[in-house]
Amino acid sequence: MDATAVQKTIAKLSQRTRISIDFFTGYPPNVLAKYVSTLAQTREGNTGQVLREGSCDDCKPRHRTCHSTLAIRDDAVWILDGQLGNVIPRKNSHDEIEPPACLSRITSMTSWRHDVKLSLQAFLTAALFLLLFAAALNSSAQTPAAAPPPNFSGRWTGHFDITTPDGSIQNDAAVLILKQDGAVIAGSAGENEGQQSEIKSGKADGLEIQFTIDSQGSPMLFRLRLEAGHLKGDASSGKMTARVDVTRAGATPAPSVSPEPALFSEIARMDALLFDAYNQRDLEKIKTLFAPDLEFYHDRGGLTRYQENMDSFKKTFEGPARMRRELAEGTLEVYPLKGYGAVEIGIHRFYTTDPGQKERLTATAKFVHVWQQKDGEWKLARVISYDHH
Repeated sequence: MDATAVQKTIAKLSQRTRISIDFFTGYPPNVLAKYVSTLAQTREGNTGQVLREGSCDDCKPRHRTCHSTLAIRDDAVWILDGQLGNVIPRKNSHDEIEPPACLSRITSMTSWRHDVKLSLQAFLTAALFLLLFAAALNSSAQTPAAAPPPNFSGRWTGHFDITTPDGSIQNDAAVLILKQDGAVIAGSAGENEGQQSEIKSGKADGLEIQFTIDSQGSPMLFRLRLEAGHLKGDASSGKMTARVDVTRAGATPAPSVSPEPALFSEIARMDALLFDAYNQRDLEKIKTLFAPDLEFYHDRGGLTRYQENMDSFKKTFEGPARMRRELAEGTLEVYPLKGYGAVEIGIHRFYTTDPGQKERLTATAKFVHVWQQKDGEWKLARVISYDHH
């Protein structure tokens, strides 16, 4: 039915029945046409027939109808469900009836909007659930697996700085030969591989280990923790305490740092020349590598200049003890100084060998060297030596 036919049919129905034109207001045009067409084609005497598409033998309405509008056409009672648009003719207006579930539903505009709202809410709920589920999966995928606990087995070397009861500090070397089996730590520890004491009551817990050794008849307790490739911590025996810092022998050192590789190689070469001369007690060579206006800043000795340092080197080289300097691997950094030269940063260790004694670690320190390049030659002009222990 087109719009004109619908309007005419509504007018006729309004004249012949108690159905008002206002009742049809608000229905979508296609629904209204279908409804009016069905209603107009129904004749008197067809009472009890359910107006719907198709057929259903089980349509036996017998329950109360909610939210219905009654419209009487001749001797038939039409229950017009305002919510669902179901049409059921009955002769007795007092019958308790409910549209069977199989009836076709002619939905009003209000119901249509309600259904859209519910559908939209269901869609948004489902979409939100999917987003949360995807986020949970993504978070789970990005969560890194827990790293396995380290294995401490191997040879560890470094320094052992003892604080005596009178407060003085003695620097010594440390060698740990560790064997791990599960949470049990065994092996030995000492100042070198030739002087080792058996490890007892050793245990590992994550990044930490704990053990004891016999030290001059008394147990010495070690508590160490793995930090950036170093086993660091304390050792104590009675009133004596010590700081321990060892690294795994043969471990790959941290990469050296420099924005200019060629400059790094040049300064590393100068560092090797200087301290090879120091280790060989070559005072004349050392004199050529320091600038005449040298300023040497030492955290314990203060500021000294060129001649004072040359005199100190001479005295050291003439003494009975042999000194050796060692650059800590992976600690060297080199940066350019525009128009002047370069700055060198690192950590080094000093060892002493007394007559008839084995070499021992006497100091570890950080340093800053400022190299001046002049007339094609490099000279060490400024030195800062600090954090001695």
